[in-house]
Amino acid sequence: KKKPAVDPLLYFVSDYAVLDLETTGLDEKKDSIIEIALIVVIQDTVVEKKQILVSTEKPLPDEIVRLTGITEYELRANGIPMEDALFELFETVEDLPIVCHNAGFEQKFLCEACRRADECEPENRFIDTLKVSKLLLPDATDHKLSALAEYFGVEYPKRHRALPDCEATYAVYCKLKEIALAD
Repeated sequence: KKKPAVDPLLYFVSDYAVLDLETTGLDEKKDSIIEIALIVVIQDTVVEKKQILVSTEKPLPDEIVRLTGITEYELRANGIPMEDALFELFETVEDLPIVCHNAGFEQKFLCEACRRADECEPENRFIDTLKVSKLLLPDATDHKLSALAEYFGVEYPKRHRALPDCEATYAVYCKLKEIALAD
């Protein structure tokens, strides 16, 4: 087995927050965050799970309602303004590294949401399980979260909701950490 060019252990920490976002589309300039989920891990132990619905002015595209199951009614009834959601997110995460699957997506949407809300962009370190999986599992044919969950035998029945996606990312991160520490 060929050694990776970068030491994969650089990607593993014991204190971090796992983050996932659901959005109205794929373009951070046009679309909005509608759901945020976090899992806070301290000394490799989950200490908090949080799910935040975010209200939006625009109607939800039918495709997003079908994909996520989130409805406009649910956002109106339980969603909070983006500014409040960002405050809650950053108050919870503080300066912890943030673990995401395909972190660039979350980073782009968070930075754009901060810009719109006149907030400072997060300076947290982002750790991307997609990149780490490509380093540690170079022979895997698919590095999507669902494929990695299946590869590791992780239960992942409800996709495209922020908290279940967070839970799958957390489980995959733990499995990747086991592989890195075993090498």
